[in-house]
Amino acid sequence: MELTYSRQQEQQTLVANTAWNMPWYIYTALLATTSIITGLIWDISWHLSIGRDGLFSPPHLLIYLGGVLGGIGGGYLMIKTTFFGSQAEKAKGVWFWGFRSPLSALFLVWGALAMLTSAPFDDWWHNAYGLDVKILSPPHALLAMGMLVIQLGAVIQLLTYQNVLKSEYEAANYEQKLILDKKFKRVKLMYVYTVGMLIAILGVVLTEYMNPNVAHASTYYKVGGFIFPLFMVSAGRASGLKFPITIAALFYTGINLFMLWFLPLFPAEPLLGPVVNEITHYVPFEFPHLLIVPAVLLDLYRNKTSFNNDWINAALMGTIFFVSFFVTQRYFSEFLLSDYAKNWVFAADAVAYNWNPDWQYRFEFYPWRAEEFPVLMKGLAIALGITILSSRLALLWGDWMRAVKR
Repeated sequence: MELTYSRQQEQQTLVANTAWNMPWYIYTALLATTSIITGLIWDISWHLSIGRDGLFSPPHLLIYLGGVLGGIGGGYLMIKTTFFGSQAEKAKGVWFWGFRSPLSALFLVWGALAMLTSAPFDDWWHNAYGLDVKILSPPHALLAMGMLVIQLGAVIQLLTYQNVLKSEYEAANYEQKLILDKKFKRVKLMYVYTVGMLIAILGVVLTEYMNPNVAHASTYYKVGGFIFPLFMVSAGRASGLKFPITIAALFYTGINLFMLWFLPLFPAEPLLGPVVNEITHYVPFEFPHLLIVPAVLLDLYRNKTSFNNDWINAALMGTIFFVSFFVTQRYFSEFLLSDYAKNWVFAADAVAYNWNPDWQYRFEFYPWRAEEFPVLMKGLAIALGITILSSRLALLWGDWMRAVKR
């Protein structure tokens, strides 16, 4: 009995020690995706609270760190595969500037190059044209593209590693499965985490089209209905977890709420005029979308009622997302524009140092975005069709992602 107990202890120790034993570039991908989204939200808050500063502000450095980490991991894989990889590894790679590269490394290197190129471009742009009047200025568009490509690279890298572990697990004996099982579960969770961070980046980039003041316009639901299901539904298809879409939405919500509640704890004051409001602490970014609602419903559908025909699945999942997203965001946006949301939890009363706090449309739906009932209904019908199409593309993409090992 003592020998059996000792053997069990050895197995448990071995499992615990190997569950986190993964290639270092897996962790750099996770750090890169986290560094980029936290740096991006911090940078927006910096602009709202302090104003425009130099190229090497702390939020910028955090964003660039994410790009460098992604580039280092991708560059290592590219060099390793080209010069030291086996024939099987080279055969699974893709050509890139004379290198043989895993697909994830291609995304990571391209994203890093775009991000680092955007840095001096953005500095020059501000020196030449002054402050940004919108999020997607040309240098910011290049930066956003680089960040999104790195996020996609991290998603593909974790997905590839997940699929490789799955093959190893299926071919393993009993003792090997004990070792691989815990690692496999953690990698599946890591993959879903990268999806959540990718959705968080997209949520920030789309702010100009999807803020509470425009939530009564059909464009809000056209944009959201195309972007969010594409990544949420595909993650549900590619992941082996039972509630992957819900977990990804929780990661998305968690990082946004953390930054929303954490940054205002620190002092900040404007360093650029004109100063309309006296700011003493960081001004937070916006409250995130309630993606957790459609996420839970999509996972319940996947687990309970999924059909063999993916066109039927796409029609039903698209409708589930659209209806739940429309109802949730339409009325939640009304709440965010009300007095009930003017507190530290929802931060609806947050105002930048150079904004007019008495602007008449600050807590209203923009009248120039208002749509007459027939126009609104037509726009929402189009949004529903876009959401169903996005869901179908997501299922196709998810099928590809379940098999990718390159």
